[in-house]
Amino acid sequence: MFLLKKFLFFSVFISLFIPFASFGVCEYLFSELYTELKLSKRVVRSLYNADIRTIENLTSKAEWELMKLPRFGKKALREVKTVLNEKGLSLFYSSDPTNVSSFRFSTRVNNVFYNAGIHTISDLISMTEKEIKRLPHFGKKSFKEVKEALATR
Repeated sequence: MFLLKKFLFFSVFISLFIPFASFGVCEYLFSELYTELKLSKRVVRSLYNADIRTIENLTSKAEWELMKLPRFGKKALREVKTVLNEKGLSLFYSSDPTNVSSFRFSTRVNNVFYNAGIHTISDLISMTEKEIKRLPHFGKKSFKEVKEALATR
């Protein structure tokens, strides 16, 4: 009787799980990002949900594009960059002079600009000094860094 109950429980469990598996819940585990690069499941799932399913797709993305993904933070970015570096690959680097990331600001400044939606130099220049200083977590030191970087270009 006990074995019969166990068998019924597992058969019900399997019948409930199989429909979900056929809809791609575990499909990302067969992705080359997981099998070849050995990225963690959490990172692969974030990339897979963003329709980044191949190594070529991943290397064509810039850091700021990956940071926009839901549930993809600094730790995930660090993991991706480390694994790609081990394989002799890297993320796409935008050398576009109008892109804010081309200035190599500190992490704090980059995060403030990203959260404020400032992605290009024209976005930054269109703001007044007062508006820039009012950005959250943007102090005197950050302002000085930006001002010096803009003055050198």
